[in-house]
Amino acid sequence: MRRRAFTLVEMMVSLAVLTLALSVVGVVFSITTRSASQAAAYSEALHWARQAAEQLKADLAQCDPASSLLVLVGRTQRAWLTADDVAAQRYLRVWTGTSEQKLSDGAEAVGFRTPDGYSEPRADILAFITNRLMASVAPPLDPPIGDPYAGGARLAPALVVYGHAALGEAGWNGGFLWPQTVRHIQNNDMSRIPAAEWHLARRATILRQDDAEPYYFNGDELARIVACRALEQLPGDAATLNLAGLLAELEQRYYARYLDGPYAIYDEDRDLQTWVDGLLYGPAGGAQRRHVATVIAPEVPVELRSNLGVHLLPGCTWFQVEFLMPEDPRNSAEYSAMLTGSGVRRADVSLWTPVEDGQTYVFIPDTRENREQIVRGNIAAGGQPLGRLAQFSRIDQNDERDRDGVDVVASRRIRLWPWAIRVTFHVYDPRGRLKEPIIRTVVHRFE
Repeated sequence: MRRRAFTLVEMMVSLAVLTLALSVVGVVFSITTRSASQAAAYSEALHWARQAAEQLKADLAQCDPASSLLVLVGRTQRAWLTADDVAAQRYLRVWTGTSEQKLSDGAEAVGFRTPDGYSEPRADILAFITNRLMASVAPPLDPPIGDPYAGGARLAPALVVYGHAALGEAGWNGGFLWPQTVRHIQNNDMSRIPAAEWHLARRATILRQDDAEPYYFNGDELARIVACRALEQLPGDAATLNLAGLLAELEQRYYARYLDGPYAIYDEDRDLQTWVDGLLYGPAGGAQRRHVATVIAPEVPVELRSNLGVHLLPGCTWFQVEFLMPEDPRNSAEYSAMLTGSGVRRADVSLWTPVEDGQTYVFIPDTRENREQIVRGNIAAGGQPLGRLAQFSRIDQNDERDRDGVDVVASRRIRLWPWAIRVTFHVYDPRGRLKEPIIRTVVHRFE
């Protein structure tokens, strides 16, 4: 008995059903693959963000305001997110305003002018001295017998500097880095490195006290520290510094009185600016001011992968430092009275203060001597507060003495360091698969 064969119509229907089924399977597979890729990207970026946050927390936990400097540098940088955004002129901007009237997507993404309420990516610098014990990750190549750096001893104090890194190979010319070998995220116009490829670095320098040394790193030291380059007798992440002399000099020269804002450095305070720049960038004529640390590209050498100063947080498109001061003038009674007509009242809590772009804020050691110098040097003959003291809030006022509105300076609480700082990271995965960054915030309160 002869079997009946498939008709052409039946075969076409079968092929159509099979094609549809394969299309569905393909779509499901594509969605699953994308979901898996997004999950892997999220996990990788989250891992890097957590590692950077834990590193920062550990450094801040051992920071003593009475024996340290706190330096905050405010920077913004115009950039695109990826290389594909260059042709479209889509600049990366982040909404930071409080108004609900946001501009259209086109207005916020295209155009050279930054719209109101938006910010260019933040690339702040945070520097302080920590007593956290740490071992050298770049011990000397030919150390003397008993050298603590080669023996793995954990040493303190250390100067840590958090900021965006340069990318490139570490080239040398008489102790300085070749500028042609590294790419910086910051220049006068547009960053040559897309923000998704930015890299946050942590530069840790173990400090050795020597009264005969200057208050800042010289050119050779900074170049060696930046690239974590060990020499025969010297480690690549340690330097000699007259830290005690620097802190004592700050008290003798009354810089606690002259700091403006009350945090920014006056233009005429060239000595203080020189010392601070020397800790961050090296002396004048040395390493470029925008340079924080060097990352070896494209892959970190195996022997340096444990050095988080070289390899901390890839894909960091935003690093911002804010601080919380009890003396914030926006919380003062005078500020509230001045704005009474506008319906604004004194805030019940202090406000987070960002570091202005292009400004360097310095908080000198919060000691009793420095606080007393502020009071002694900023009171007029009639008892009226002057200068920095006039910007401090009316805190802990004596009700009996202040009943008639007299500003009693003696009842103010003077504090030279913030109550707390807040550090915010925006992180993409290094491969650029995430459409939106992971945002992580670290808040540290100084006791």
